[in-house]
Amino acid sequence: MTERPLRELSTPPDAQEQGGDEVLRAFVVDGGLSIAIQRAFDDPATWGRLLMEVARYVAGLYGRESDISEEDALSEILRQFEIEAANRDSGSGAIN
Repeated sequence: MTERPLRELSTPPDAQEQGGDEVLRAFVVDGGLSIAIQRAFDDPATWGRLLMEVARYVAGLYGRESDISEEDALSEILRQFEIEAANRDSGSGAIN
């Protein structure tokens, strides 16, 4: 087995300055998703808002760093989210 270095993101500047609570950490390990998470919110709907905000950030990243527009990237993210939500047997953590 080849060992790969652990590549971590840095803490966002505003969290560095003001503090905060880390609520989600995600890694891709051997093609699968490995996460650490804490509940953090009283209302589960807040997670929906958080996940949508993450989707917008990811779409923006594609818009800036690839030939896929931000709008197309967000559309594909939402399309796949609906597919995954409909497949309740999913949850293997596999990332293809």
